[in-house]
Order: sequence, then structure tokens, then C-alpha cells
Amino acid sequence: MTAKQAYAGVSGLFLIEDPTDSALGLPAGDHDVPFVLTDKRVSAQKQLVYAPSMMDQMSGYLGDTMLVNGTPDAWLSVDRGLYRFRLLNGAV
Repeated sequence: MTAKQAYAGVSGLFLIEDPTDSALGLPAGDHDVPFVLTDKRVSAQKQLVYAPSMMDQMSGYLGDTMLVNGTPDAWLSVDRGLYRFRLLNGAV
């Protein structure tokens, strides 16, 4: 059930911060950006398809569309300066 739920988007991430973060001078606020990367199979009707075969279950269910934070063809407008990117592999 976990793979099906994660595939449907019932997942996320927690950002953990401690005093060390501010002591290191890491970028914060709008310059601290979390990314959840997932791959999905999408039908011609733009619907998610989750129907793993036996081979998919053994080797992994690979999608044909990459999503960043649930968005295909995602982009981010940035300012000059340093950014902190936090990446999560959300693929099943």
C-alpha cells in the first residue's frame, strides 16, 4: 500500500533545523528551497497510471514524466546569491 499511496502523492518531507544551521550561515527564507523529485507514468488523458507488472515490482516502477514538487516542466525564478537546495527522491 505504501508504494501506491506515495505514487498518488501522499508523501512529503520535514525540514529540520537546529542552531547549527544559523551558525553556518546557510541560506534561509526564500533562498532555502525544498525539492521533491518523482517520476510518474501519465496516460494520454493526463491521468496518473499505477499498474505495476511483476517485472516492475522486481526492478522498480519507472515513470515517463519527471515532476518537481508535483509539477511537470517545473522552473524556479531566482535572484543572484546563494541558495540551499534540499532534495528528496520521492520515487517509488
